[in-house]
Amino acid sequence: MESKYDLTHCTTYPNNSLISGFAPIDLGTNQGSLPQKVQEKGFVKQQEMRLQMNSIVYGYHSSLRARMEQDIVSKTQRHPGLPSSHLSLDLVMGCDDSLDICDYLNIESPLDPLGKMSINSALEARFGV
Repeated sequence: MESKYDLTHCTTYPNNSLISGFAPIDLGTNQGSLPQKVQEKGFVKQQEMRLQMNSIVYGYHSSLRARMEQDIVSKTQRHPGLPSSHLSLDLVMGCDDSLDICDYLNIESPLDPLGKMSINSALEARFGV
């Protein structure tokens, strides 16, 4: 008896993702435009140029040391479940020049205990005047 689901004559099976791997996330589509590609690769290219300039000016050991520092601090993370701010990586790469409350508390903006009230209105609300 011949089954209607007989796949022996097929060269490729309908779902062969376990054999050949999963399809790419973008499903084979091309990237948008040239400016989009330039923007995506711009920061990486800028860092490579900075390391190359350090290598020429200060010697190869300088760029090697900077690359090792970047690799070391990029691997450090917080405990599982906590989002990492990658503050040390930003400082080593020169993206962030100052340490603010937002950086080590990992919040967008520090909480203002007074809100948008003035000191006088906060005191009046506190003491019921």
